[in-house]
Amino acid sequence: MKLNNIIVIILLLMTKNVTAENYYAKISFGHQNGKDGDRDANEGGFKLGLKINSNLTTEIKVAHKQKDTKGFGTRISAGITGKVKLLDNLDVYIRVGAGNKKTNTKVFNFWAITPGLKYKIDNKWSIKGGVRFRDAFNTDKYNDYTKTFKFGVGYKLNKSKSLSIGFKRKVGDSEYNAIGLGYGFSF
Repeated sequence: MKLNNIIVIILLLMTKNVTAENYYAKISFGHQNGKDGDRDANEGGFKLGLKINSNLTTEIKVAHKQKDTKGFGTRISAGITGKVKLLDNLDVYIRVGAGNKKTNTKVFNFWAITPGLKYKIDNKWSIKGGVRFRDAFNTDKYNDYTKTFKFGVGYKLNKSKSLSIGFKRKVGDSEYNAIGLGYGFSF
């Protein structure tokens, strides 16, 4: 299935009759510390999503990374996340997505799968952890396989607004440690 078909299916899912509070957005900013000769970079991103029901969301995400010396990377992707409640405060989730990456030297399509856990500490605080596996569809031409370990803490400011801080350790064809801040809201 082509990437365009996947995005069209996700957009169609997003057009079902829903109330305004089912839509959400998140703005994020972060800094990565390149490892083993990789360059440092600053990153910004935007996510727009739809909560289809209590266990399924779909979203479109855009992220741009600017390296400290030269070079950049921009990713545009669409994904679906499903979750299942394990305990009262503990959910297991999996996000499956696909997208397009453009750098200063190449353009290619990629896939990503992220399984993880989210624990709700109380009505305000939560913690989340997962591992993202990502690679190019055309692995013969593009070396983009990475595994990223993610951990984050979220705080609800009110019913529709939240703050988050996250940490990432990416290994594979490129390596870095990163920290990021996010502001989310539903509307």
